[in-house]
Amino acid sequence: MIGKNNLLFRVSHRFIRTIDSGYDTYYGLNGPAFILVGFGYGILDNLGVTIGHSNFNHEWELGANWLALRQGQVSMLPISVAIHASGSLITTPVPCYSVWRSENFKFNVQASLAHQLSDAQRQHAVPPPQPRVPDERGLGEDGLPGADQGAARRSPRRR
Repeated sequence: MIGKNNLLFRVSHRFIRTIDSGYDTYYGLNGPAFILVGFGYGILDNLGVTIGHSNFNHEWELGANWLALRQGQVSMLPISVAIHASGSLITTPVPCYSVWRSENFKFNVQASLAHQLSDAQRQHAVPPPQPRVPDERGLGEDGLPGADQGAARRSPRRR
C-alpha cells in the first residue's frame, strides 16, 4: 500500500524479446520494450489510487488498491488481504474505428493474500493474469503481435 498522503512514481519496463532469444540479443535486453509510467496517491493508509500510461497500444490505466484486512488486526488474523481493481483504455488509432468501442476497454479485479513470517520474510499469493483473446490488430494471448498460438480470432465490429 502507498500509505496516507504518500505519492508513488512507477516505471514498469517489459522487454519484448524473451530470454530464450539467445546471446545475439543479450537474452532479451538488447531490443525494444513496453514501458508504463504511472503515479499513485494514498488516500488512506489502506486505500490508494493509481494512473498510468503505456506505450503498448497507448494504453491509459486507472486503478485502486484496498487493503481489506491487515494481518493481526482482526482476531489475530494470520494473513493480509488486498483487493486490486483497475480499468484501462487502449487509445491507439485504428482507421474507421472509434477509440471508445468496447474492445478498447479492459477491467481487472484481483485479490492477493500475504503472510508476514518475520520482519524480513513475507509470503504472497497472487493469481496469474488470464490471457486475452486476440483482437483485430492480431495481438495474441500474451499481448504481442503475431503470438496468438492458434487461438480463435473474433471478427472486428464497426462502430
